[in-house]
Amino acid sequence: MNLRHILLFAVLVLSLFSLFGSCSIEPEQYEIEATRREPSNCTLSDGIKIEHGVQFVGYKDSAVPSGQTCSSKIQTCKDGKISGDYLYSSCNVAASNACIFNGKIVESGDSVIAYSNDTIDYSGQCSTIAEPRLCTDGTLSGSFTHSTCTPKSPNDCYLDGVVLNGESIIAYDNNSVPYSSVCSSISEARTCSNGTLSGSYTHTTCAPQDPLNCTFHGETVSHGNSVVAYLYKTVESVDQCSGFSNENDEARVCNNGTLSGSFPFATCNVKSSVCSDNGTDNITTSVGVFSYPGLNGGGVGDLSDENANLASIIQKLINDGEDYTLDTSITSFTDPDLETKLANVGFFFMTDMENQDPSNTSFFPVTARSILNNYVNLGGVIMMTGTYGSRDVDFLNLIFDWDLVSVIPAGAASRNDANAAGTPFADVASTSLPPSLSATEFISKGSVDNFTTMYGTDSQAAIAVIRHGSGYVIYLGYDYFNTGYAVDLNGTTHANGAENSHPWVTEMIPAGLEYSTGLASGCY
Repeated sequence: MNLRHILLFAVLVLSLFSLFGSCSIEPEQYEIEATRREPSNCTLSDGIKIEHGVQFVGYKDSAVPSGQTCSSKIQTCKDGKISGDYLYSSCNVAASNACIFNGKIVESGDSVIAYSNDTIDYSGQCSTIAEPRLCTDGTLSGSFTHSTCTPKSPNDCYLDGVVLNGESIIAYDNNSVPYSSVCSSISEARTCSNGTLSGSYTHTTCAPQDPLNCTFHGETVSHGNSVVAYLYKTVESVDQCSGFSNENDEARVCNNGTLSGSFPFATCNVKSSVCSDNGTDNITTSVGVFSYPGLNGGGVGDLSDENANLASIIQKLINDGEDYTLDTSITSFTDPDLETKLANVGFFFMTDMENQDPSNTSFFPVTARSILNNYVNLGGVIMMTGTYGSRDVDFLNLIFDWDLVSVIPAGAASRNDANAAGTPFADVASTSLPPSLSATEFISKGSVDNFTTMYGTDSQAAIAVIRHGSGYVIYLGYDYFNTGYAVDLNGTTHANGAENSHPWVTEMIPAGLEYSTGLASGCY
């Protein structure tokens, strides 16, 4: 490079320096913080601390018997770890008559507490597994080998999660209670004691159930709501049906599945509007036939089953144009909806009881007797057949506290025209009923008031009408064996019976149904 080039290069450098000399570019500053861990020291078996990096003399044992030599070597502590396995800082040689117990010298005449195990259950005491071991001229008494004993940690418990030892949890017998109840009524505190929970309840949560709704005449009444109910379903004037101010109506409030009040009817009718032709003109009446399975036969198709026979007789009348509907939903007196089902039928048709005893409360509970009594007392009608024996009058006596007596017919039962006047029984062709057909059974009134004989006498009544309160019982003293019709009953065809043309079937049943309809409507 010649001088000219050197000068040009110098001028260029000075120019650049002049151009950028006022600018200052400082490097970004970073602060780096490093964490440095100090090395750990070591700890010997006899508790002596050795610093990191220090060499020391370690001994294999802390003591050896008389006549033996302590074994040692040089070791180093490196960050908490010892380079060898000689873990004692000193070693003593026992006297000739001393003992060695777990590395410690026990002088002759001294003793040490020893244990059969180095741990014991949490609830135990180490003193129960301890013994003193006495050193005598180099020999230790006893046999326990452990110099320490520590109770184990307690066990926790489990109930939908961990329950620590000593802590408690609230448990419940069930995860729910009825709407009106409180969960505290089925709760208990369960305490954990070393893995065992006190008490026995297994649910850890509980909540009240939703309130139940009610049913009134087949309609749902929601909890907290009310419905208008009537004491009588037929009254003299329309003003007796309206509002809550009269004695015939009330508001029945649903509270968790139970309706307040007691009035049974959902409708109220004025006699003048429903009693044309004594309540049977253009009115369809639901006939509730008691249909307990096996009560007196084998069901539909069996002509010995009087329930099925009576249901077929009514269905035959319906098929022939009579204004009835057949209701066989009442199948048991233990039905919780018995009262509602009774209120939903025009009247109740009760059959004889060959295979059940009404005194048996599992078949005919006291509550059902009260429901039927109240049903009739408030205007309901029971039409009932009878058979040989006393069960039918027993049934009525249990309901109404009567003293009716079952009697064997002494002869034909003639119609009492004076009593039958104005009723459908006055219009039938038969003026007497023979006693010999099947299991005919008459009744005697005893001391029962309001007993009206239609056929027979008060002591030999084949058909009788008995008033109770505002309602009635119509008794037909025949069991309707072999009287069915071959009609469809809930999808199954019944059978024709040899006695289905007898006046008990063709005249007394239609008259009884018509009279029951009129009485139930308040039209007689």
